[in-house]
Amino acid sequence: MYANPHEAHFHHRRLEVIGQMLDKQNLLQGARQVLDVGCGDGYAASQLLNLHPDTLYVGMDLSVAKLQGGISRFRGEKSGGVCADAELSPVKSDAFDLVLCLEMLEHLPNPGVALLEIRRVLRAGGHLVLSVPFDARLQPGLRALVDRVRRLLRKEEFREHLHTFTSRRILRLLDESGFGTVAWCACGVALPLTPILVPMMPYHVYAKVDQYLSCLGVGMFGIGTKLGLSFGANYLIIIARRR
Repeated sequence: MYANPHEAHFHHRRLEVIGQMLDKQNLLQGARQVLDVGCGDGYAASQLLNLHPDTLYVGMDLSVAKLQGGISRFRGEKSGGVCADAELSPVKSDAFDLVLCLEMLEHLPNPGVALLEIRRVLRAGGHLVLSVPFDARLQPGLRALVDRVRRLLRKEEFREHLHTFTSRRILRLLDESGFGTVAWCACGVALPLTPILVPMMPYHVYAKVDQYLSCLGVGMFGIGTKLGLSFGANYLIIIARRR
């Protein structure tokens, strides 16, 4: 499913941390309508959501093929799909208890517009689970250049990230869009030689390294992280509540 062990470890760990945060906040218990914005093939939602039989799952994506695949993962539950742009959603207002938006906001021309749309379709008090790539202030240009060269050499078609986010920027954007932050975490091993070292690590070792780095980043280096200074992290996970 993934191109290499680094990518597999990264996505596995990201879903593990999101699941832990969902459990800690007890968000799935009362969720009866769930919207997955940018659902893709539905894999992430299928791993995260232990849905109640009465819960409605709705996937939203611009790709019809991926949307159909994603919905098929929830055949045992009530499910549906919407082929639509996250910035111009046809979904009615105040319709969902929980919205997932994972690794998608950075690809949109206007992430603030998408967040306003997500707020519109959430019921008052509903929650958004969001993950975005995390870049320190000096990293984005260098990382974008490396990505372009790497994908050019592989001759891969890829839509580059249109935005990068420091923790300060994404938290401010959420606040301006009418959300209050409930919890957030900076995760993901992002150190020199990571792509070389990670394939040699069993997953449980990778997870431990990521856990310790996350504790350092949010604890000892919490001030730096809030200022947008990366410390071994490459993505942010945020749970926000509609005000």
